[in-house]
Amino acid sequence: MHSGPRILGEYLKKVFQMFFKSFDNRAGSGLGLDVVKEALNKMNGTIEVDSDLKTGTVFHLEVPNKA
Repeated sequence: MHSGPRILGEYLKKVFQMFFKSFDNRAGSGLGLDVVKEALNKMNGTIEVDSDLKTGTVFHLEVPNKA
């Protein structure tokens, strides 16, 4: 598990939208989380995000075992 900087509450529902970036001055296209969510959806998996001022941001992924 890896936790990163806090994401403001107003952005939590937007982080999975294509091209969304919370800060314009950061590198990247804003595609990463959208691509991850779409891939997980195709596998019937899920991704969720929690963010807290003290603990940072944590992404929870569930990938079904197809074996």
